[in-house]
Amino acid sequence: MGNPSEIIIYKVIRMNSHSITNLPILTLPHEAANKLYVDSNSRKILQGYVPPLRGSRKNIKLGFIATASSQLSNNYKASNAFNYYYTGRRGTGVEWVSNNETRNFCIRVKCPDLVRIWKIALRGTETNTQRIYRWQLEASTDGENFLTLFSAPNPTYLGNEVQQFEVDTVRKYNCYTLCLEAEPSNPGLSYMQIFIYSE
Repeated sequence: MGNPSEIIIYKVIRMNSHSITNLPILTLPHEAANKLYVDSNSRKILQGYVPPLRGSRKNIKLGFIATASSQLSNNYKASNAFNYYYTGRRGTGVEWVSNNETRNFCIRVKCPDLVRIWKIALRGTETNTQRIYRWQLEASTDGENFLTLFSAPNPTYLGNEVQQFEVDTVRKYNCYTLCLEAEPSNPGLSYMQIFIYSE
């Protein structure tokens, strides 16, 4: 006779259809998951969603488009914030820098699919000057009507170290815009990444 405190869960195995039915709802870490449970529960993907954006033709083929309200020159375009060169390098081809904008300027990434995000990672310019101090993340499905997903407490400085911020979202979007305010005179980003749920 078994321990009276043990709970026995019976499962029905149908050999003709090769299926297991009447599985309990999973609550313990060691319990095995069935396909229905896996399919209906999203999980956080720990790798960044946006691939390295280096050439405009390649970006279009991948379906990711990075744009900004302004850029200092073609050497400081929006896609530079997504090219993964944020460590140990600065300047041309490595950072997105605005053209003397410090208020109400933005950078945007349009994704090929609707995705639900759970985190954003950001890094200001390498010089650690002209820091961004106020920003919010907005999202859209049509590129015109945006909803604010996250507003950073003011001030939240984006300097020359990568910072990560969890974003509580329920819906999926394909356009993510970062609206910014910063110190003079040519602020920008050397790194931006979004992290999504598997759904």
